[in-house]
Amino acid sequence: LHDALPIYLARFSPARHEYLVAQAAILHQNGLRLATTILPHVTPENCTGVYIFTALTCLITLASPRKPEDILLVGDTGISEWLVHFRGTRSVMNTSREIILAGPMGPLLLAGRQRRTLRAEQAIKQTVETDQLEKLDNLVRESVTDPSHVHSYSRAIFELRGSFNIVYAPGFQGYESADVFLWLFEISDEYLNLLKERRQESLAIFAFYCVILKRFDPCWYISGWGDHLLARIYQLLDEQHRLWIRWPIEETGMIMY
Repeated sequence: LHDALPIYLARFSPARHEYLVAQAAILHQNGLRLATTILPHVTPENCTGVYIFTALTCLITLASPRKPEDILLVGDTGISEWLVHFRGTRSVMNTSREIILAGPMGPLLLAGRQRRTLRAEQAIKQTVETDQLEKLDNLVRESVTDPSHVHSYSRAIFELRGSFNIVYAPGFQGYESADVFLWLFEISDEYLNLLKERRQESLAIFAFYCVILKRFDPCWYISGWGDHLLARIYQLLDEQHRLWIRWPIEETGMIMY
């Protein structure tokens, strides 16, 4: 936790903001180098620590200052390193599930399992928001000819349904910040590779995820990401595909120039 603390304090210390952010980056990079050597050799002794570190990597990345061209999930060289580690928590859980569940993280992970079950149940419900996702899915199927791409896109869209139905449930304010990350676990590497290539359809789907991010603006380390990414996606889309994301733009209240 010590590498996350400076970046949190930076929000309340404008005069020391750059210093604290730099300190957080140094501390996290030092931890990341150590974690990278440990990840291939997870043991009962270190599995809980590895799990916590990979989860914190997500928080620190989101809380760090954003670059104008930042698209968060992928970069020019491939899937972002933080996301590789974050998704790597699945393999840690697969090899050390019982040990981690029996430790101090157990109650939190059991709650997370319940959230995933709830999300899966919500995914089958039809709502105004999922109607928009269905329209997006139809657009994808009408315009994409590669069956493997269609499959990756449709799976990513389907996984969004559960997230939308949780955060848009009438009168339901019980969603948690963890809900915003479940989609990142469920999307395929194939979809992320298409996003890395800046495929228009992949960007349009990502724009709909920005609506979820926008709903979490009150969360300090997520605040602003929805607007930032939606504006960046709009820049990368051609005129035709900008029409595909009209609803996310309207839903978030963004003004595009």
